[in-house]
Amino acid sequence: MDERDARLHDELRSLLIEQAQTSAEPTTARLPRRPRRWPRLSVAAAIAGAATVATVAVLAFYGGAGSASAQTVLRNAAAVRFAADQAIHLDYSVQLTRDGRNASGSGDVWVKTDAAGQPTDVAETFSLSKTASAPPQLVERDIETPAGTYIYHPTDNAIEILHQQVGSLPTQSPTVPLPGFLFNGATVAQLLQQLSRGPTGGAQLVGQETIDGYSVDAVQVDNWPDSGTRTIFYFDTNDHLLRGFDFSNTDPSHDNGSGRVRLTSTTQTGAATMPASTFQLNAPADASVQPPDVDGTVLTRLCSANLKRLLLQGQTPLQACTAATPGLTEQALITALLGSTQADLDAAVAAGQITRDQAAQALAAEQAQLHDFITQTAPTGPASTAPAGK
Repeated sequence: MDERDARLHDELRSLLIEQAQTSAEPTTARLPRRPRRWPRLSVAAAIAGAATVATVAVLAFYGGAGSASAQTVLRNAAAVRFAADQAIHLDYSVQLTRDGRNASGSGDVWVKTDAAGQPTDVAETFSLSKTASAPPQLVERDIETPAGTYIYHPTDNAIEILHQQVGSLPTQSPTVPLPGFLFNGATVAQLLQQLSRGPTGGAQLVGQETIDGYSVDAVQVDNWPDSGTRTIFYFDTNDHLLRGFDFSNTDPSHDNGSGRVRLTSTTQTGAATMPASTFQLNAPADASVQPPDVDGTVLTRLCSANLKRLLLQGQTPLQACTAATPGLTEQALITALLGSTQADLDAAVAAGQITRDQAAQALAAEQAQLHDFITQTAPTGPASTAPAGK
């Protein structure tokens, strides 16, 4: 346990207490989601998610190029097709502005397809230069494979593992400077279609434009990913490739920053010609590992329906849970909360993304944090206001 572990423990418990205070008659309890240890680096960091391996940017689409509505554009971008056994390489230029500071860089994206033309692996590398004379520095590397989704943060020398959700957009939200899914037109389209049915107001077509010599349909989304942010996506009117996107601040009371991303080149070769390391994190062996979030539904399934109230009365989560589930042991509760952690770590080792030692250290740290969480009583003071540190 270090200072960050202690702060994480306090934050988890404080969040539970805060939730209890806002609900007079709680009937269920969920373990608060673990705060991510990495700070948000830009407004684009708030754009949640990473691409699923099932849908990626379009290189060839079979069908007409409709532009009658935003939904038509999004459906076209989502219905993509690829050639079989291909290695697809997309380069994007990146420009960011926040707090009066500018940064420029690149997004390098590789996609591999199988014999049926379905994307199976995605590798995304993001680099930025903080000044015009400074060399670009690696900001983040994302790897998405059938075995799992992995993110390397060089600033912290840390690896984040996301639980694989086959066939759906991941619900987790890593704090990435330029999330991988934004470079993948079909995934963007699917997510925007989901948002159009939600409370954000959805997407609207704002007309056709020409960027870098290409005719594009511009689809605008307001107050997403953050309140006060406007994002405009540019889909090619002919092949529906995501040619780029802009985001800008619309709230004078906040500096959410702004940015511009543009596709600069696209190439395609046989998948067999790709280097074996293309879809590896290639992170240092001493990088720390953060496994997926714990399974918060466990507290609802195994613990008292009045768990929050019992915590406020001075019971530990373990006491409240063993009373509701006789025979439940401390280790059994920890194992349940860990959920898929062991399997996800094992998969990462088998895929060569992390070492066995890294997996063992990550599991031990997770178990230690959960032990403290379920065996200590809640603080009696107000909820902690310490910033998320892990």
